[in-house]
Formats: sequence, structure tokens, C-alpha cells
Amino acid sequence: MAARRMKDRRGAMLALVGLVMVGMLSFLAVVVDMSRMYTQKNELQTAADAAALAGLSQLYGDLTMVDDTAIKYGEQNKVQKQTITIDGAEVICGVWTPDTGPFTPNAGGICEITDNAVSVTARAAALSAMPSIL
Repeated sequence: MAARRMKDRRGAMLALVGLVMVGMLSFLAVVVDMSRMYTQKNELQTAADAAALAGLSQLYGDLTMVDDTAIKYGEQNKVQKQTITIDGAEVICGVWTPDTGPFTPNAGGICEITDNAVSVTARAAALSAMPSIL
């Protein structure tokens, strides 16, 4: 009787290992997708920073070139080998006071000689690794 029970249990471990592997591969796919998302976020932040610094360099020169310079430098960056987009409405001049902290944008959206900061918002389409894995 005991020998018969042992024969009935053969192969049960294979099914269990198969289920565990499916779960682990699913978790791996989520981890890979999340790491790509964080990489995209960092690359987008780098592009926005480069654009803001380039626009800031024009604040003490030709104020009409702040938007164009920021857009030009920002769009030279890539996010996961994809071109990003920045339009003129996403380049905002304003005043930043280190003591109080927050950035105060200009009401009219036009850069003025009293400005000391540029804010840039960069956008890119979200890319997912899941379709390429499946």
C-alpha cells in the first residue's frame, strides 16, 4: 500500500516547479518594465535640465531666444532612443528665490530682465518592454 502511494506522487514536483517558474518569470517581466520606466524618467529629467540650463544662458543675453535655445538643446536628448518634444509653452521664465524656495513664473509668459530661472517640461511617449517580451 505504501509503495502504491509513492508511485502516485511521482511528477507532482514537476507541476509545482512549473507553477513557481511562471510566477517568477511574471515577476521578472514586471521588474524589467519598472526599471525601464525609471530609466526613461531619468533620461527625461536630464533632457529637461539641459534645456533649462540652455534657456537660462540666454536670460542674460537675447531674451527672445530663451524658448528657441531651450527647445533646441532639450530635443537633442533622447529617451530610450526616442526623440522628445518640448514646445514653447513648456518653457517658462520666472524668479526663483533660494530663501523661500518655490519658483514663481511670470504672469504673461514673456521673459523679462528681472528673471533668474527657467522651467522646462519635457515629454516623451511611454515605452513598455512587455509587448517585446510577449
